[in-house]
Amino acid sequence: MDAAKLNQLKAFVEQCKSNPSLIKDPSLSFFQDDLHSLGAKIPGESPRPPYPEAVEPDSDEEDAPEEEPVQEQGYENEDLVESDIELEGDVVEPDNDPPQKMGDSSIEVTEENRDASQLAMGQAMEAISEGKLEEAIVQLTEAITLNPTSAIMYGTRASVYIKMKKPNAAIRDANAALEINPDSAKGYKSRGIARSMLGQWEEAAKDLHLASRIDYDEEIAAVFKKVEPNAHRIEEHRRKHDRLHKEKEDRKNERDRQRHRAKAQIPNRMVTEQHSIEGGLLLDFDKVLQLDNNNHHKQLDRDNNDNNLPTSDDTNENSKTQGTGGTSTPTNGIAKVDRNDRQGGGDASALEELQESTKRKKKKSKSKKKKETLEQTDPPSIPIIELFSSGDFPEGEIQHYKDEVAAHWTPNSGDKTVLQYDDVMKLDFGTQVDGHIVDCAFTVAFNPMFDPLLEASREATNTGIKEAGIDVRLCDVGAAIQEVMESYEVEINGKVFQVKSIRNLNGHSIGRYQIHAGKSVPIVKGGEQTKMEEGEFFAIETFASTGKGYVREDLECSHYMKNFEVGHVPLRLPRAKQLLATINKHFSTLAFCRRYLDRLGESKYLMALKNLCDSGIVQPYPPLCDVKGSYVSQFEHTILLRPTCKEVISRGVDY
Repeated sequence: MDAAKLNQLKAFVEQCKSNPSLIKDPSLSFFQDDLHSLGAKIPGESPRPPYPEAVEPDSDEEDAPEEEPVQEQGYENEDLVESDIELEGDVVEPDNDPPQKMGDSSIEVTEENRDASQLAMGQAMEAISEGKLEEAIVQLTEAITLNPTSAIMYGTRASVYIKMKKPNAAIRDANAALEINPDSAKGYKSRGIARSMLGQWEEAAKDLHLASRIDYDEEIAAVFKKVEPNAHRIEEHRRKHDRLHKEKEDRKNERDRQRHRAKAQIPNRMVTEQHSIEGGLLLDFDKVLQLDNNNHHKQLDRDNNDNNLPTSDDTNENSKTQGTGGTSTPTNGIAKVDRNDRQGGGDASALEELQESTKRKKKKSKSKKKKETLEQTDPPSIPIIELFSSGDFPEGEIQHYKDEVAAHWTPNSGDKTVLQYDDVMKLDFGTQVDGHIVDCAFTVAFNPMFDPLLEASREATNTGIKEAGIDVRLCDVGAAIQEVMESYEVEINGKVFQVKSIRNLNGHSIGRYQIHAGKSVPIVKGGEQTKMEEGEFFAIETFASTGKGYVREDLECSHYMKNFEVGHVPLRLPRAKQLLATINKHFSTLAFCRRYLDRLGESKYLMALKNLCDSGIVQPYPPLCDVKGSYVSQFEHTILLRPTCKEVISRGVDY
């Protein structure tokens, strides 16, 4: 093939990668068909139904009346449609220019080339300062050609393309910079900004987050502040879509189970069709659910009279005395009946033997079904909001099999989250008497495959309690906890995970009316050198994770607590003053959730609550989550360091 055409083809492929919408151009329909024939999936396109295979029609199925499809509301479009979400911010039209010239990374860069590259880079920076962006691109391209191993030059050219509103070109340069240096903050920053210009909010948020972690600056923060709300809305929309899709599948499966159960409960006398075969009759049960019983019996009696067979009443009587009416029912629902037996002319001993055989099969089937029921019985589904209907000190989390919540989540009013068999739920709760707080937590999992995960955090908490004591350094407690925690592994659905301590979650000291009294008890090594002291209360809590072992804020906030050290802050909103009076009266500086305000009769308080948070009077505590798809377990106890012993004041008979 001609080298020039080959280069053009490569350029076209790169262009399609950076902007997949090009493939949807009507003029490229032949290319789309070719991709589909190879089994490829075009981004943003709803899946095509498979090509129908030629199937020989069954005569029984042709006679069966067609069932009208049941339409599910809200599922007309299974794809995630971002246009249904209210997004903020402007986007630009994607640039469809041919890919810019890249450097050859295989060449060896000499000192002369490196110096010449720096000279071209300097001229490009002067052109940028003067607003001559096209000239800057030319100089930067020359610099990249001379020194193709510099991630900074690719990143700088990407920033110029952003100013020229050419996001696709900027993304290509940012990708090249990150290939050279995976820790290039400029590469992540440029790619994140370019993706935000194209409306790729989730990808942009990830890039900007990584850029800020590597090298924080104000420009990254400003763009991230605009991008994050849109990314969060899309993520919530996707979760809602997945939940609705799962509910649809569950309803479909339930209908199938009910249909199968009803078909299995059809008595032998309810026969809809008879087909003559050699040696007897073929009785078909498949269509019995679609007929009315009265019409069925009348039709059956007419057919029996025509064939000199017993009527349905006679057949019912035979069924009462002979168990299965002299039939042998295979698993396909078809019963074969001998004509002579149905007319009373069969061998009595053979009939009795068949009857006994059928009874034995029934007993065996019943015992087998009973055993399977005992082995596969799931716990009842429980709305999570019912688990926290009362209490003084709310902290509760549910870990769904797709979620990664580690702490600070409890259902707000109207939340329909349901506890399922494959969930890992952490219940973190406490109580107080005259401001003296007891804080504790435990984890519940119904599926035994999570037992090692629970055992890891339970044993790590017990180790922390054993190591704690007067004049013990907090860092030593954390090191002991991590050593025990990370000695565990857990196998989930055939994949083995190393259990990790969540390094940015800690235990804490407790004061009167102050849940976090200043000292932190780490659960990894390398923490504070501060020592525990006599008379102090500590909450020893550990978190075991199958994810990265690092949590971030996510999801809708439900936890709040008045700032312990805040003084008088003037408030302008009367509703905020009223809400603050309610908080002071009922909670003081202890934690509370929105449902507690609902229970006290507060309504339409979200704006006032936000005003209190913005003023620094109330501190919000959003849910803390590890990576999506991970699982987290937690155990916690409160201890008191007495002069001669340490007392675990939250310990009970159960844990």
